[in-house]
Amino acid sequence: MNLSEDEINFGKYLLVEKNELFVKTKKLELSKIEYILNQLEKATEVQGDKVEEFKNKHKKILEIIS
Repeated sequence: MNLSEDEINFGKYLLVEKNELFVKTKKLELSKIEYILNQLEKATEVQGDKVEEFKNKHKKILEIIS
């Protein structure tokens, strides 16, 4: 069975159904990612690769729950 990257990360059936608990969990994850991004931007040592990684995660989760 070949799964897409989204199906691997979020689950094949959850992507289709998107039940209330799934959305709530992903919104909580979004708030944590936003906090991490905020802290990374305040850091004295710039870690561009980590910032980019978290921004991509944030964007992907927004696409999934929308």
